[in-house]
Amino acid sequence: MIFIRDTRSENSYANYLENRKYELPAYIDNTSDLTCATMTMCLGLEYTEKKGYLYGRTMLADIFAPIPFIPSIIKNTIFDGERVSTGRILSDEVGLSKESGVGTSAVVDVYMNFGVIAVILLFLVFGY
Repeated sequence: MIFIRDTRSENSYANYLENRKYELPAYIDNTSDLTCATMTMCLGLEYTEKKGYLYGRTMLADIFAPIPFIPSIIKNTIFDGERVSTGRILSDEVGLSKESGVGTSAVVDVYMNFGVIAVILLFLVFGY
């Protein structure tokens, strides 16, 4: 992926390299794409250790998304009109405002809701 990033035909990455104000060592520059994913995994792990699993709360409205009006009804009745997501929970946990936030990945979402076994089983199914 690093090779693809460095050699792609668009000039956006080349322009970024020319215009940045400081030079990072190659080992940091080549692995910097992983820092956000690693941070959210650590935050999700820490949150789950402190407060326990969410048991599907953040996925409930999404599961019923194909059915008209059901996600809105779930959001308004169960969650008092607030959209519950792992990204919002982690952003609140670290004290970020509503305008900015912590993004999450599918691994963090599944882990915060159901744990390690669910991550392993779900991604085995996805891989298959």
